[in-house]
Amino acid sequence: MNSKPVNIWLYIFIISILLALTLASIYAPRSRAEYIAPIIAIPGSVYIKIDGSITSLDISYDGSRIAVASDAGYVYLVGC
Repeated sequence: MNSKPVNIWLYIFIISILLALTLASIYAPRSRAEYIAPIIAIPGSVYIKIDGSITSLDISYDGSRIAVASDAGYVYLVGC
């Protein structure tokens, strides 16, 4: 049986998003995030569970940065 190789960069990307959300939920004020509308939205909105409550999550990419915005705040991850 042949198995396809696992893309480690996809796992690193997902873990970094989760880490950024965790830090944002800890240190950011509890208010709705306001940020500039992205050029490309991937996806429009995703719902995740943080601290037992449903949180709205927006992930956007403008060509050089990945922005993660949630109810708790927003974090910019600088792209390579």
